[in-house]
Amino acid sequence: VATRSSASLNRPFTAVQILNCSLWLVYGLATQDMYVWVPNATGLLLGIVQLFLILIFPRGKPPVTADNDIEEPLVSDGHES
Repeated sequence: VATRSSASLNRPFTAVQILNCSLWLVYGLATQDMYVWVPNATGLLLGIVQLFLILIFPRGKPPVTADNDIEEPLVSDGHES
């Protein structure tokens, strides 16, 4: 949220998470198994929140990491330029 970018959120994973939790939630409710539907209701809620974050914040540049800051190799390959 600090960067206002959804570049680090995986869209296909979010879709599969929502589908998976929805199916298990329906199964848990149908069998009245609290140990199945409670964690999947929580996962579904979190997946929906993640989906809204993806929709609200556009994909921008990926977050800068320490690996992106390296301009020269740390180890020489023996060839000087």
